[in-house]
Amino acid sequence: MSRLFFGTPEGINEGQKFSNRKELIDAGLHRSTMHGIDGNGNEGVAAIVLSGGYEDDIDWGHEIIYTGHGGNDAQT
Repeated sequence: MSRLFFGTPEGINEGQKFSNRKELIDAGLHRSTMHGIDGNGNEGVAAIVLSGGYEDDIDWGHEIIYTGHGGNDAQT
């Protein structure tokens, strides 16, 4: 798998929308067709995909609330 990318990608405009995750992968902005968060505990998060899959996700453009990727304790 390719390395995480941090920074301003060339040829990509702020707010640009993509039709699917494959387009994001092809553009070098995300590395997974399944996971919404692209990152790890050592380096951090490089990308988050908001695809409308979770009803509690909110996108204000400059700030997001992402509720969909793990971390839920089945006992609570």
